[in-house]
Amino acid sequence: MKDPVRKRFVGLQMEDVAARLYARQRGSGNQIEAYSKQALSFTRGVRKGADVLEVGSGPGYLAIEMAKLRRVRVTGLDISRSFVEIANQNARQAAVKIDFRLGDAANMPFDSESFD
Repeated sequence: MKDPVRKRFVGLQMEDVAARLYARQRGSGNQIEAYSKQALSFTRGVRKGADVLEVGSGPGYLAIEMAKLRRVRVTGLDISRSFVEIANQNARQAAVKIDFRLGDAANMPFDSESFD
């Protein structure tokens, strides 16, 4: 008996205009302050130099705040091409090095045990 084919979830497409509007809303001053606090909380207790993956990184704000701490190496993964482009632009503007990649969390493009 053949395995049933799983349908891929198709939700709101965060591309182009929708992605840029979302990025603008989430990139306001008070939002960035919240991301900064989350970055401190998430990296507290993680060894210095650890490799960290943010899945569903969107426009990259949390990953950027983690990278600014200079404690961990950050990689971001998102299913939206627009978000990957926006996140890379945001990282360049923030002068941090982050590897933002296009990909699906169900089939990640990384070797096993790539992250701490």
